[in-house]
Amino acid sequence: MVLTPPRLDDRRWDDLVEEARALIVQYAPGWTDHNASDPGITVIELLAWLTEMEIFQLDQVSDRHRRAFLRLAGVPTAPPRPARVIVRLDSPVTLPATTEFGDSIRFRSLRRLTGTGARITHAPGWRLPFGDDPRPGAALTLSVSGAVPAGTTLSLAVATGTPPGPEPAEHHSARTVWEHATASGLWRPLPAVDTTRALTRDGTVELTAPAGGLSRVRCRLASGRHDAAPELTALVADGVWAAQSPPLGTLTWAVRPDARIAGSIRPGRRTFLRVEVGDDGAITALVATGAGEGPSLYVYGYTPPGPGWGELSVEAAALGVADGRPELRLTAPSAPVERLRLWTLEEGGRWRRWWLRPDLAASGPADAHAVLDRESGALSFGDGANGLVPPQGAHVVAVARTTAGEAGNIPAGALTAVADSPHNRALLTSGGPVPPYAVSNPVTAAGGAPGETTAQGERRMADLLGQTTRAVTAADIEALALSTPGTRVARAVALPGVHPRMPCVVAEGVVTVVVVPHLPKGRPEPSAELLRTIAARLCRQRLVGTAIEVAGPVYTRVTVRAKVRAEATHQGAEVSLRAAEALRAFFDPLTGGRDGRGWPLGRDVSRAEVLGVVAAVPGVAYVTGLEVTAAGCRGACGDVRVGPLGLVEPAVHEIEVLP
Repeated sequence: MVLTPPRLDDRRWDDLVEEARALIVQYAPGWTDHNASDPGITVIELLAWLTEMEIFQLDQVSDRHRRAFLRLAGVPTAPPRPARVIVRLDSPVTLPATTEFGDSIRFRSLRRLTGTGARITHAPGWRLPFGDDPRPGAALTLSVSGAVPAGTTLSLAVATGTPPGPEPAEHHSARTVWEHATASGLWRPLPAVDTTRALTRDGTVELTAPAGGLSRVRCRLASGRHDAAPELTALVADGVWAAQSPPLGTLTWAVRPDARIAGSIRPGRRTFLRVEVGDDGAITALVATGAGEGPSLYVYGYTPPGPGWGELSVEAAALGVADGRPELRLTAPSAPVERLRLWTLEEGGRWRRWWLRPDLAASGPADAHAVLDRESGALSFGDGANGLVPPQGAHVVAVARTTAGEAGNIPAGALTAVADSPHNRALLTSGGPVPPYAVSNPVTAAGGAPGETTAQGERRMADLLGQTTRAVTAADIEALALSTPGTRVARAVALPGVHPRMPCVVAEGVVTVVVVPHLPKGRPEPSAELLRTIAARLCRQRLVGTAIEVAGPVYTRVTVRAKVRAEATHQGAEVSLRAAEALRAFFDPLTGGRDGRGWPLGRDVSRAEVLGVVAAVPGVAYVTGLEVTAAGCRGACGDVRVGPLGLVEPAVHEIEVLP
């Protein structure tokens, strides 16, 4: 739903006129003619009309104010997001990071890429690289075709559906190693740069080929474990991730023949430049420095002045020249804008950095702040009271990247060549035409989205109002534990008044959270890193005076020995297998129990329930004997107690089918 602001005043013109007429007796008792023909009534009607207009304006909440309210509520509208895609290089060449691909919709690579011609020819089970229950020693083995010479880097682009982010890794303790097969069939460590966090995040793996090249490589889970089995959606050799965020534009200055030049300026490099510009917009002094207060500008091209004029082109955009008046408004040459750094080039070659703010309400007269509308590219400066006014004659320069948003989600095969763009010309050929290197995108680009509208932000805030943000009740604590960023938890159960080291004593003010991950199957237990991550989040959200302990379950191994009589139409061996499988499913920590949502935490094993499970197996006529035992304790007739933190670990059950 959209949040609807309240009506501050719902009085209309008729209401105001009647209210004023009712006050005449109190304030002017000698005024007896209240008809519409009386001039005084006319004045009242006029004032009522003006007041009604003021009331109407009072209830008008602008889009700017709505966005401010969203920020105050901690839900700022999301900016435009660029699409991401895997680009495969089909030419034998090395392309540096930030290389651009495509024509009208351009992508830029996030890492260096070398075309080796290698392809993955055999990768059994690559979608579940370590299986559905990863254990140390599990490995993803790849066969690679094509010669990868020694010392050459083979880049593997990995897609998992989870983009990289600042939150903790899902694997926590899992550690992987990359290895290659030698001619004798032995596996040896392989130098690798892996950004996938044990194959749980989108990223790349850069493998340096040893002497003899590469033919078979593998990624082995060396130690630790995952919370859930990693799943891959794409695995591409000679691939690199690219983002749909090209530069905003090109800024070109003419350089006067008599300009003062100092330092080395080379295309294809970032350089700090001290630039002085004359009234005609041409450069009068140009100094390249190793460091400086101004922007580090990527140089597209430079022609030094000689007998004639020179020219300097950089990766930036000239937004305009300030006229010294308040509330300067400028517009970027392209929008939406994904990221922007703003500078003004002022008298004497001085660069001034301007910082973007959502609004200027808290900006002072000396604060170099500006407001950017990313969707339209509109830029606004202060009025001297809220925000500094750019000085007259200052050149406003932006170093920025744009994005096509949702239009960047191009289909597979849409990219076919390296872009012949100013950025690539400077990066790859020092200003010359870019060769037609062949590339492709084997998977569809994804993730591109327009900026969030105010109405969408309000709907998201309304949804967030129903979400748990504080650990007050047991249900709150469980919800927060399950939604801890960077984790994948199957179950979380909060136990008020229970301490994990004293489960039989009522612990006032203590809540124990029992966490059950997805893995390992049969006996899922959380790692120490997972427990610390969840505990850190709950500690920030808990009430003062409440101690929260996070622990794993305590497992009890339960074995069932039963004697059953099979129906005449069923084989005894089949009935035995079915009964054992039914018991295993019934005791499963994640999918067991009566409702199929996992064995209830702390639920004792009832002999009567077990008898019902065995008796319900297809082919079982009736049960003649039943014995339920726990590890280290035999109890043929009684129930098995598991304790408040307990779950059942299924064992090998013995089902004897009588003839």
